[in-house]
Amino acid sequence: MKKKSIHPKGAVCVLLALLLLFPAALAACGRSSDASSSEAASGSAAGSASAPDGKPVIEKNQSDSKDGYPYLVHTPSATWYFAADDIVLLGKDAFYEGFYALLELQEQDFADARAALKDYLPQEVPPVDIYTYFRANGKITELTDALYQDQDNYIVLFVGWENAGSALLHEYVHYLTEHCMDRPATHGFYAEGIAEYVSKLVCKNRMARRVNLAQSEDQVALMKSHGAWDEAEDCLDLQKAYFGQAEFIAQGGVIGTEVYTVQNTTELRTAELQQNPTVDNMTHFEAACILAYLIETDSMDKVMQSLRTDPEQMEAVFGRTFPEIYRSWAVWNTTKCAELGMQGDAPSQDPAEPQEDPVSAAFLSVLEKSEDGAALDRLSEPERVLYLVRTLEDEVNNGGFAQYFFNSAGDHANEAPDAFLAIRAPGIAELCRKANSVFGEQVPTDWAQREEQFNALPDDPAEALLSECDDAFFSSDEDLYALESAYIAANAASFGN
Repeated sequence: MKKKSIHPKGAVCVLLALLLLFPAALAACGRSSDASSSEAASGSAAGSASAPDGKPVIEKNQSDSKDGYPYLVHTPSATWYFAADDIVLLGKDAFYEGFYALLELQEQDFADARAALKDYLPQEVPPVDIYTYFRANGKITELTDALYQDQDNYIVLFVGWENAGSALLHEYVHYLTEHCMDRPATHGFYAEGIAEYVSKLVCKNRMARRVNLAQSEDQVALMKSHGAWDEAEDCLDLQKAYFGQAEFIAQGGVIGTEVYTVQNTTELRTAELQQNPTVDNMTHFEAACILAYLIETDSMDKVMQSLRTDPEQMEAVFGRTFPEIYRSWAVWNTTKCAELGMQGDAPSQDPAEPQEDPVSAAFLSVLEKSEDGAALDRLSEPERVLYLVRTLEDEVNNGGFAQYFFNSAGDHANEAPDAFLAIRAPGIAELCRKANSVFGEQVPTDWAQREEQFNALPDDPAEALLSECDDAFFSSDEDLYALESAYIAANAASFGN
């Protein structure tokens, strides 16, 4: 599952909606969601037909799902089911152009993943079923671009072909390690960690490189500035990007923000968690790079044999507790980044020790005092302002205004413009008003009501407005950190009491 931070309440609801909604759509098309992939596998075993130009032939689907999925394509590694609604959504030419562009790389990437895991897979790996579900495009798929449904054994692609390219190999590794292996990965740390390790650190992952992981121009520019760029191929270097991001996290770079974890929920990364990490609160970046460390310093066999074990019991397998492994890994990861030529400051202290700044320290104090926002009435007015500003800033930086509204931070959207005015950021205050206007005069303060109203908004105008607000936020010349620092200094007596 691709990582996009959504509040745990939102993550659970959205994920349930995706898991429930897609099988229902299959059933409506006449195919039960618990159908096995044997039908697709037998078709693939018979050989994949090709047109004169070498492209696989698009065939008519003769199975029970033909009403909703009238067309399919067999390739050596997959059987693709194309939704009629998706072809209409993108337009026939754009739909097939996007598919063939992805397909040029998909078979190579899937073969690389099987080669990376060949010692642990059966000799013959059956093709996986892949369904398009682009008609879910937009708000409901803020959580993920693709999803491997382990119970019914298929991959679903959301949003579109570009986003599918960023996530598909990760989901295919889930298929290999959770369906095709004798000892499937179970716990999120191992399941997500091995999927990220193979798809981002071992395989070239041409699909993801072609679209730069579907990152925004600003995010790509940031990664480029830190050396995570393949100059020869003019694209994102996934290995550098992952080790670099893991380094940023290990040095306390996300303390005070919500991060998406291997348990497919979000969790506030506190200084306490940074000092005493657990497997459950690991990000996908950390999990992938920790497995890379264990594989290099111990062995691939031991890691693969441990996939079904409880990672909390790592001491029995690797002779060290997880916090001990984390601290050793953090030192190793810093060296790894230097070897890869990543640009950044070396740790000035123990990597497990957070490097706090005045703004982060004040914000953490506010979070503790308010019980992570559950008791804002305990805060002074300046503390409340900082809470409103930082929660919006973190959410928008992570997933745009849409994510902000989907999460609990959006409960206070109506107060946000005045909070930014208080720290002297009138431009961002105006952006908040503009984003809030998608709801009309007032943003619902109840999360469920806000989600219901948000999902009922017309897709095109709402998404266009929020996208415009996102772009303006990222390009704003108002230095929020400096403004927050000045605001805290000017109101020092109101903080920490």
